[in-house]
Amino acid sequence: MKTKIMFLCAVFLMTHAVSYGQKTEVRVQRGKIAAQTESGTVTVDAGKKVVLAQDENPTVTVDDPLVESVMQMYEWVKEETANDPNIKTTSIQVHNLVNEEYTTLAALLEMPNVKNEPNKILRVGKTTLLDEVKFYDLEGNLLDYDFEDVGGGYAYYYIHFKQPINPGELFKLVIVSKLNRMLPNGHCENIYTINAGNCSRDCLNYFRIILPESAIFLDCNRDLTSVDSFDGRVALTFRNFTGSEADGMYLVSFLWPDKDGTGLQDIPLSFRGCNSDEKKWTELDRLSWTNPGEEILEVYDTFMRGKIGSSKNWVILGLKLVAGDYLKEAFDCFQRYESLHNKMEGTYYLTALVWQGHIYDMLGNREEAIAKYEQALKVENFDSMRHDQWGIIIDGKWVKERLEVPFTKEMIGK
Repeated sequence: MKTKIMFLCAVFLMTHAVSYGQKTEVRVQRGKIAAQTESGTVTVDAGKKVVLAQDENPTVTVDDPLVESVMQMYEWVKEETANDPNIKTTSIQVHNLVNEEYTTLAALLEMPNVKNEPNKILRVGKTTLLDEVKFYDLEGNLLDYDFEDVGGGYAYYYIHFKQPINPGELFKLVIVSKLNRMLPNGHCENIYTINAGNCSRDCLNYFRIILPESAIFLDCNRDLTSVDSFDGRVALTFRNFTGSEADGMYLVSFLWPDKDGTGLQDIPLSFRGCNSDEKKWTELDRLSWTNPGEEILEVYDTFMRGKIGSSKNWVILGLKLVAGDYLKEAFDCFQRYESLHNKMEGTYYLTALVWQGHIYDMLGNREEAIAKYEQALKVENFDSMRHDQWGIIIDGKWVKERLEVPFTKEMIGK
């Protein structure tokens, strides 16, 4: 057997080396290493791994397959944006549903250099504190970062790029973070549902979801780009262009045998191609944000009978009912979400309160509207909610303005 040799400078660190039969993988956490076999020598930077094998040249790849997936889709994005002037922004998300407790997200992040000079440090935030976060450039190199904890579960992150970015140009990177929460946003009779995506206007949106081990894929709200395998699990890839309605949400339903013992025999009639109210709530995301039609009332009736996928869908349903001028039904949706979440925090809770105020204003009940706006201003962790489909952003400034100027539907820009 030929000898494998690796040279490491003393100030550099590597994460670990693992042997698989006749191959050895070395992952580099900081700095760089020189890896050599009798067939060749390569330099390996942080964020990369090298595979050493007998009678083969060393090969270097990204050390995180989720990052590699984002980088692959970014190549698609570059090709499309070069040929379509209607694309204004891009989004790439890869969700790895590891187990019930947490998921891992890898996502493209593009932010401009707002300084008047070349800059190598990107500030991200204020954002929630990220768990096990890593940042990579689009060549797969791991980037160093500092962070500033500002309290209340929030922080600023300062990411160090290897090369300066010119004024007005974009910092482009991949962020990887562990999300500590139960994976499905909700389930209905053993049907688990993931609801995620990006809802910016005129956005080219690529989304990949890796289902849990044993999961049986049932349905989705969009055409699939591809289905493949990731570590022996089903991986689904989608693509859509959000357009002027900012329609970029993805909905994926599946059974989870390892969790609750379900199997093929448990697929409901509706998911076998038969019509049933059990599946009606999954049609919510198919309906337009700005012109949902009368079908939105059928979905509302289904929600009223308890066939819902997750509590936050009450807010989504309410917003689409507003677009259809079904204000009474919309108000009921927002009120129901509020009653389900007595802890006053979170973006959807804030949205439910503010839109109750908006509807009160549209109905001429000014005192009740002001009471709702004042209640919204007391929400903990006050995050903004973008309604890109209507061109408005609900934040503290917006709510304070509504205390002085009543909301009217003319404020919604289409």
